[in-house]
Amino acid sequence: MRRLLASAAVTALVPTLALAQDRVTLWDVFSADRLVQGALQSGIGLIRTQMDMQYGDLSVDLRRSRVTMTDITAWPFFDWDESGLCEIGIDRITLLATPIDLADRITLKARFGGVRLPADCLPEEAREGLAIAGLDSVEIPRLTFDIDYGMPKSDALVRVYADVANVATVDLTGDFAYFWFDGRDDLDEPMPVWFLNGATLSVENHGIWQAVAPMIPPEFTGEGAGLTVEGMLGQGMIELNREGDPDASTMNDAQRAFVRSVAEAWPAFLAAPETLVLETALDGDVYLDFPAMEDDPAEIFAALNPRMALAPARVTSALPVELRAEHNHRIGSCRGRLTLEAEGITFVSGDHGRWHWPFADLREMTRKNPRELELVTGEREALRLGGAKRYDFKL
Repeated sequence: MRRLLASAAVTALVPTLALAQDRVTLWDVFSADRLVQGALQSGIGLIRTQMDMQYGDLSVDLRRSRVTMTDITAWPFFDWDESGLCEIGIDRITLLATPIDLADRITLKARFGGVRLPADCLPEEAREGLAIAGLDSVEIPRLTFDIDYGMPKSDALVRVYADVANVATVDLTGDFAYFWFDGRDDLDEPMPVWFLNGATLSVENHGIWQAVAPMIPPEFTGEGAGLTVEGMLGQGMIELNREGDPDASTMNDAQRAFVRSVAEAWPAFLAAPETLVLETALDGDVYLDFPAMEDDPAEIFAALNPRMALAPARVTSALPVELRAEHNHRIGSCRGRLTLEAEGITFVSGDHGRWHWPFADLREMTRKNPRELELVTGEREALRLGGAKRYDFKL
């Protein structure tokens, strides 16, 4: 009888035990992943006090220091969106934190994929700029925020990257020797204590130039555009200096160097409108004195010593680059050496001697494929009824 009852009990309990394996256990409830997920959901509740928000899924993987949220839709309460038409869509948000085995550094990486927002989400001034670009919405396939902070020395590397569809790619990096805040006077609004080693802002054209170029006055895009930009920018610098010193009539050395770099880079960009780079040229780290910069804008240039170029200094420092090249004639060709230099392009051959084109004299520079380069200069082609002269090279 006891054996029969035991068999019956086991038979009755087997389905229950099988179901229990699929249910949430006490260990699941108090697992680290579940606790973190609960904390994040509480944070989402706070966010919803500032905007309406929905999402499809939220997952936590502490072994990989990863949090992922998908299918997000948000309706923020912007003052300028009186009609309530702003709806932001995000396909995926991924947060990556410091790996468990990395004790002396704090890293945080935020990845946003498939960000979409209509013009209603932007202030009026930004909507006007969007219309000029011929767009009615902003699509950002990739947006990232990275910070790598060292606890022992309080150093930090900060990067922001955005790929805006049909507009541009923007890449901003800052390398800090010291990065923290001073809250002794005001803990609610602490003062940044930042010592900067260097910073670089790179903007790569993906359609914005083609949209705005027709609206730019010809004197800024034609022959002599570098001189026009230099004069206008120089006068603007002096006006800026008068905010700190009403009697200012000149630029400081850092401003002069910046204006010269823009005057040199601008014609080169017009010839090949691909990338513009703004970066600091610092000799060691420099303290960013924000109150002083607010009082006297000239201090911004004196501290940061900015330069504009077509590529970062670490790239241009590799110049000059010399390549074997074949210059195509109307009939036949000649062989020589094509040299890419910081200020222009040079071709030397037995047939033509030495040709040199400063970037300011180039109207276009097109890489047809990895082995073909076309240069269009300000020279006139007699056989083309005065049209711009073209030079074709095989590399």
